[in-house]
Amino acid sequence: MKYFELTAYTPYCGEELTEYHMAESEDQLTTSLIVDDLIADCVSSYMDSSDWEDYGFESEEEFVEYYYEGSGVDIREISEEEYKEAKERGW
Repeated sequence: MKYFELTAYTPYCGEELTEYHMAESEDQLTTSLIVDDLIADCVSSYMDSSDWEDYGFESEEEFVEYYYEGSGVDIREISEEEYKEAKERGW
């Protein structure tokens, strides 16, 4: 078993959400819904789609599309010890 730190981000600096997971491989994580769900959680934590005009977009749909297209997940393999420490801290 391998241990991973997943950090989802949006196109705006400082908008991040981190989770820790166990998996057989990084590929197993990326082909599961874990990554997609983490991105959706991160976006929903920060994006207020009613602000689309404030950011200079032509429509709410354009703003939402930009937000999702600029979002992603960084995956970093970590040690079992780092994983356990993160879980103990409540991650």
